[in-house]
Amino acid sequence: MLIIIAQSLEYDNLKDFTFYRIRVVNETDKPINEKTPDSFTYPPICDDFSISRGRANLKGEQVFYASGDSHTPFHELSKFILPGKSIVYLSKWRFKSIPPNTYMRSLFFGIDDTKEESYASIMARGINEQYLNMCKTLPYNLQEIFLYYQKKYAELFTFPDDNHYHISSAIAHNFFKSIKSEKFDAPIITYPSIAKKMNSVNFAIRKDFVDNHLHLIEVDKIIVTKIAEKENSYIPIQRGVHKNGILEWLDFKVNVTIEENELMVSYDKITFKAMSASDTLTSSCSKHTFNTKEFLNINQITEKNIRENIRNSTFQNFDFKLKNSFYLFAELDQDVFLSSELSAQKAIRWVKVPVSIEFSYELN
Repeated sequence: MLIIIAQSLEYDNLKDFTFYRIRVVNETDKPINEKTPDSFTYPPICDDFSISRGRANLKGEQVFYASGDSHTPFHELSKFILPGKSIVYLSKWRFKSIPPNTYMRSLFFGIDDTKEESYASIMARGINEQYLNMCKTLPYNLQEIFLYYQKKYAELFTFPDDNHYHISSAIAHNFFKSIKSEKFDAPIITYPSIAKKMNSVNFAIRKDFVDNHLHLIEVDKIIVTKIAEKENSYIPIQRGVHKNGILEWLDFKVNVTIEENELMVSYDKITFKAMSASDTLTSSCSKHTFNTKEFLNINQITEKNIRENIRNSTFQNFDFKLKNSFYLFAELDQDVFLSSELSAQKAIRWVKVPVSIEFSYELN
């Protein structure tokens, strides 16, 4: 008799859940078709590409791997990513439907469930509690056997190197095939990420379930500059939005607005005063004045320069605010005076410039 412990999946509870996966393209790789969702799903079967055995797939078997957060996939494939060079596509997928009697196998029993900022630890707390409650009515010796088996089963699947993929892939293949033949279906296995030191959650999903019940939302095309334990850094390039079976690609844009009429000045960097609408600036005498826009241009504080600096900077996550406001502080290396206070010979040493930034993805 086959005994399977799995969690029921319901669409209403999971319709907003996002799966994240990446595809890495290096300079020597074959270009991909960016318009089709097939380029970002499970590996293809074709003459010029062979599917290697993985943690949850046999050699030549198509399985959809994903993570429950946008950070983990970069760690999973970090050995293929050349920082500052590789083009990386981060795709985001969601359920479009979940049939009745669909289940997920969770391999988290025995994982440390005390960590506060660990997705895997959160999963483990629920699984550990479920298993302990299930075996309460068993004799003590059978409880020990049952829990030992569950712990070892999870350990076999999550060995930290690929030398044991012959075991984990066989477990996954047997699970996917045997459950498919029963009255209910369990097309998903979830397990802790080895690359993230058992702190985040990965998924292996059977191909036919992906074809019928997942759909691609969008793809971010980026250059990764750094992969770190807590935050990755990247440069956005484009975003592909899935519409009617194809991806429409939008360019990453940075729109900058300098609020010239709200410029503030300081003589000591401690106290700043707002310039009035009638104020002008001078560097010598009252006959040679310039307005705030001219002053900013002279000092190269322009919307173009700010935009280029931001465009070439890196981001740490994909949830950055689309709109942002901040003050740009600039120290002056020449004597500049308010025309109205020229007689006092008090040179301005610092200016505070209000700046608004809006990020967007737009058709070129």
